[in-house]
Amino acid sequence: MNSNLNVSESAFLVNEFRARNEAESRDIYAKLWVTDKTREIAKRYDEQVSPHALGVILGIRNRYFLACLESELRLHPDLVFVNVAAGFTSYPFLVNGLQKSIEIDFPHVIEYKERKLKEFQDQGKLPFRIIRFLPADLNRIEDEERLSMQLKHEIAVKPSLVFMEGLTYYLDSKSLSRLVTLFSNLQTPGSLLVLDAWASARETEAVCSRFRKFLADHLNYPNIRYNYLDVPDLNRLAAGRYEIVELTNMLEKEKEYLGPASKPRSERFSDISLVTLRKN
Repeated sequence: MNSNLNVSESAFLVNEFRARNEAESRDIYAKLWVTDKTREIAKRYDEQVSPHALGVILGIRNRYFLACLESELRLHPDLVFVNVAAGFTSYPFLVNGLQKSIEIDFPHVIEYKERKLKEFQDQGKLPFRIIRFLPADLNRIEDEERLSMQLKHEIAVKPSLVFMEGLTYYLDSKSLSRLVTLFSNLQTPGSLLVLDAWASARETEAVCSRFRKFLADHLNYPNIRYNYLDVPDLNRLAAGRYEIVELTNMLEKEKEYLGPASKPRSERFSDISLVTLRKN
């Protein structure tokens, strides 16, 4: 199973932390993707970066995105759900009545996920869902152009919900702007685009330096500067295309989900934004 970590190391790692925090993430299927190798890497993360911090972040983040899907599906039974850089997320399996689900990711990630989903469904570990998979490298303009053609007849005529979860900080600013433009040109008025973002204040935090080093040392990620989005950047990203209908952060959502009496564990993560945009 060690070779599976080459498929998408971060996707496996994310599911380990979601599975650890199932009560918060509400992802009851995350554990299906957890392997002994993943647990080993997660243990190193706890030791070398920040103990338990990533689990808190990913649990709250998953719950926020899932709540958006549930809410939109209640409003729009014909909703088209598009998950960009979907990884091994479980969203179509966590809701009922979703008629159209589209997932976008690297070709090798999609190939592996399709095979494993069939295996899990054949074993009765997952309910049956129909998902359309679209392979793409989001840093390639030609792939974006192809995606635009593929999605045109899917989301240009029905209400849609687009997720960009765990993505904005890994894309360069030009690629991110092109991607937002792509969806703004296709989505119907009132449709939503939901994303998370890191504020530039994170660049100077020691935990961010440790995180960057960990990805470079253990997951072979290049040690680069991430794409940070402060409030003015988010406003520019939305300008003329979307209205920001919610701009919150990890700390605020933790209080909402767990109650004001709970001891907050995410006070250090108030610079991680959760953002919902509505198409003009």
